[in-house]
Amino acid sequence: SRNNYFSNRFHNKCPWKKPQQQRGMTKRVEISSTDLVDFYDFKVVDSTQDEARRIIQESAKSGDTGSRIFAVISEEQRKGRGTSGRDWIGRRGNMFLTVGIPISSIPRYMWTLLPLQLGVLVAKRTKDLVQSHAKVTVKWPNDVLIDDKKVAGVLIENEPTGVNWFLVGIGVNMAHAPPVPQQGGNRGRQSISIHGAVDKVDSTENGVVESRDFAVHIANQLALWIQEPELQKTENVVSEWSKLAEFGKKQRLRDKPGYEMVIPLGIQSDGQLRVRGQDGKDRLLIADYLY
Repeated sequence: SRNNYFSNRFHNKCPWKKPQQQRGMTKRVEISSTDLVDFYDFKVVDSTQDEARRIIQESAKSGDTGSRIFAVISEEQRKGRGTSGRDWIGRRGNMFLTVGIPISSIPRYMWTLLPLQLGVLVAKRTKDLVQSHAKVTVKWPNDVLIDDKKVAGVLIENEPTGVNWFLVGIGVNMAHAPPVPQQGGNRGRQSISIHGAVDKVDSTENGVVESRDFAVHIANQLALWIQEPELQKTENVVSEWSKLAEFGKKQRLRDKPGYEMVIPLGIQSDGQLRVRGQDGKDRLLIADYLY
């Protein structure tokens, strides 16, 4: 099975990243690999996105032109960020992951579907952990909800150094549910943790272990999706995401004046969301954020 495919495959060599450690990294890091992904494990970073960017840039300076998918995992994050520069609280016990993906490894027609696929992978793993205790859904394009409260979010950035990269940042509330402002620039949906959803006493240490397992699973599954064209079919991504979504429920446009209320109706083949506005007219959303 695919799960067994990834089990017990760790080794100490990291083909194109190892020189980073030899040249002296300023933070304590452990490096390991599976067949598909190189992993950097940190105790604490400012941001896994920024750490991934630094790894790429320093590798390029050393003449390293490798293009393997890699992942940065940290137990704690001091200056995490979400969409539109919003704060993402990085308390130890939750999951903080960035996956570096060479842009050339994903067909151009799939770029707009990458956010949906990330939402599917995170939601499915969350469902495995929550089981029947609560309802797990996705919110366009890649947020994951438990009982309508946010448990995970995704941030995709670009790093043009070398082969040109997608930096996919993923945060999951494993042990803790940070408070989310209901007013102002950082306003958003209430949060929930996986531990809270299953009535498990919040345990930071358990959360650290479970978060790393979650991160490794997501990174490997994402790499598998990238390397197997059969899994990249547009209809597969749209269908899987739609099964996890709840269409017809009113949501607000967070970053628009007046926070207009819209009703999501369906997903287009290119990943755009079709909604009905307050004026009763249907339109497509490309990069708006709903809450």
